[in-house]
This record gives sequence, C-alpha cells and structure tokens, in this order.
Amino acid sequence: MFLKPERTPQIQNRCLGCGKAIGKEHNQCGACAIPDATQRLIHAARKGRLAGHPPAARAKEGRKQRDRVTARSFNSAIALAIGVSRWYAGRIRHGCRPHPQHWRALARLVGVSVQLDETKNQTA
Repeated sequence: MFLKPERTPQIQNRCLGCGKAIGKEHNQCGACAIPDATQRLIHAARKGRLAGHPPAARAKEGRKQRDRVTARSFNSAIALAIGVSRWYAGRIRHGCRPHPQHWRALARLVGVSVQLDETKNQTA
C-alpha cells in the first residue's frame, strides 16, 4: 500500500516576447532577441569608437569635416561667380590656373582689388 509519488510538473521557460518554449538559460527566443541584440551591438560599437579616439583626435576630425563643408561651399561660390561647373571651380581652388577672363570675378570673390592695365590690351 505504498502511494506512488506524483510527478511535479516541470516549469517550462517561455520567451518574454512571443511565449515560445525556450531553454532555461534564455529569456527570449532567437527571433525576439535579434532587435535587442542589434541595439546592444550598435551601442557597444559607438562606445568603442569613442573610447578608441581621444578628445584631440575627435576635435581634429571635426575640424576636417568643417573644412570639407567650407571647401564645398567655396567651390559653389566660385562656380556661381564665374559661371563654371563645381568640378572646374574645385580645380581652380586646388591650383589649376583659371582662364584670364575669370580673374576679375575671382579677385572680387576673395576681396582683392585688381587694377588691370587696360592700355596693354589696346592696340595703337
């Protein structure tokens, strides 16, 4: 007359997101864990980039970015002032000699007054 002990039901671990049965060591199934893992990875990468670059390096990079923006806007200003493409304006900015017909407009753009000797251009 011995009574058999009743088996206690085992508690199944369920996903917090969808309720799917998962192993004991997890809180979420693979499908539900992906968005959280992605966000953690992005956050860790951001922290790693900040830790890998000292403040001086970040400041230098900021200056480079501002210089690029300034150069781009200056190329546009040159292009508008003399009526050429931004590509050609960039070449002028990098040292390519512009056509003489553009010299006055470029001088005005940078704030230099140019007095060209008109008598040299006139024939006697």
